[in-house]
Amino acid sequence: MNPILFIPYIATPMVIVTIAYFATSTGLVPAATVMPPWVTPPIIGGVIATVSWQGEVLAAVNLLVSVLIYLPFIKIATDMALKEEVARNQAA
Repeated sequence: MNPILFIPYIATPMVIVTIAYFATSTGLVPAATVMPPWVTPPIIGGVIATVSWQGEVLAAVNLLVSVLIYLPFIKIATDMALKEEVARNQAA
């Protein structure tokens, strides 16, 4: 229940679904026709789902976009945790 990470937790799926929708609707990537097992790694899952190398590229792009969305929020959460730790150490 980290309020800092709530924003990317909600925003990231919306962004990557939008990217995937437009990639599929414009014909850059074939539609997903196979449901890969849930334990399949992301990039391999893209290949299996679309039965195409374009699915691999889309999965890699979505993974990169997800990381880029989360990075600033992880940095903020880390900085806040470090400040709290320093404050606790100074109080002790």
